[in-house]
Amino acid sequence: MNEEFKKANESLPAEEKEQLQKYQKKGITKITQSVDQQSGEILSTETTYSSEKKRVKGTFGISDPEEIIRLTRQSKIRAINTMLAYVIDTIDWNNEFSFDKKFINSYGEHKSDRFFTDRKYLLENKYIFNKPGKKNRFTLNVNLLFRGPIYKAAELYEEQFGEEMNQDSKLELSKIKKKATKLSKEDIKKLIEDLQKML
Repeated sequence: MNEEFKKANESLPAEEKEQLQKYQKKGITKITQSVDQQSGEILSTETTYSSEKKRVKGTFGISDPEEIIRLTRQSKIRAINTMLAYVIDTIDWNNEFSFDKKFINSYGEHKSDRFFTDRKYLLENKYIFNKPGKKNRFTLNVNLLFRGPIYKAAELYEEQFGEEMNQDSKLELSKIKKKATKLSKEDIKKLIEDLQKML
C-alpha cells in the first residue's frame, strides 16, 4: 500500500506534490514491540498514531457558529430552525442574549403563542437557560457552543448545570470502570459498600 502511494505521489507534477504535502495530516506514528528477553522472539507489535493537532486537555473544540446555524435551519422543529438559529447568531462572548422586539414580531399575528411555545421548548430541552438575577436574559448551553476562555466556560457550566465541569473526574470514572471488570464478585460488593459510605 505504501509503495503504491509513493509511486502515485512520485508521478505527480511538482505543483500538485506541494499542494498534497500542505494538506497531509501530520502526526507521530509510534511502534511498540514486546520481546521475550530470553529467546529474543517478538511477542507482539502495537502501532499507535497521535495527531500533531490534538485537543489540549480541558479545552473545548473549535466550532463554527455559521455551520451550526446552517444545521439548525434544516430541522423541522420551528423552535430549533428559527429561535435557536437566532440565539446562536446573537450570543455574546459570555453566551448571553435576549430576544429583541424585531425578532419577536417576526413570528407574525400569533406571535405571543408561538414565541412562548418555542422558548419553552428550548428551556425544557436545555438548549437555553435563564440567566440568574437578570430579567429577560438567557444563556446558550455551553456544551452546544462557547467561544470564550475556558475559565468562563467552567463558570457558565456550573451556573447552568449546578455542578463543576470536571473532565478529570470523568476520566477517573472510566479508568475505575475498566479496572472493576477484573475484580471478583466479593471485591465488587466491598467496593460498592465503600462508595456508598463516601456519599
